[in-house]
Amino acid sequence: MPEIKLSDLINTELNIPISSLVCDSRKITKGSLFFCIKGERFDSHDIIDEIAAKGVSAVVVEKDVSPLVSVPVIRVENTREALSHAAVKFYGDFDKKMSLIGVTGTNGKTSTTYFIESIINAT
Repeated sequence: MPEIKLSDLINTELNIPISSLVCDSRKITKGSLFFCIKGERFDSHDIIDEIAAKGVSAVVVEKDVSPLVSVPVIRVENTREALSHAAVKFYGDFDKKMSLIGVTGTNGKTSTTYFIESIINAT
């Protein structure tokens, strides 16, 4: 995978290399770009110092955080939306290459899916 810079993913002047996109603090690796997400029971904005200490390259937030954070902090209006846009730039627009077929009904779904699989594999 080619080297991706922070400025390629988020509207910022910073050219820091990014190795992964993360929104789960348990999955942080050195060089990650971390997106703070406010959930139903947990808000990762509350542990931003712990997140910064794990080796992330930068943190994307939607709330005010401590000015003493040891990594670059990028403030956006909506971190979920920013993560969505960054993921397309980082991983590629894979949904444009995907085909989806839905099979519904009471009877014959399994048989129909096997028929479709055979047709697709034959081409």
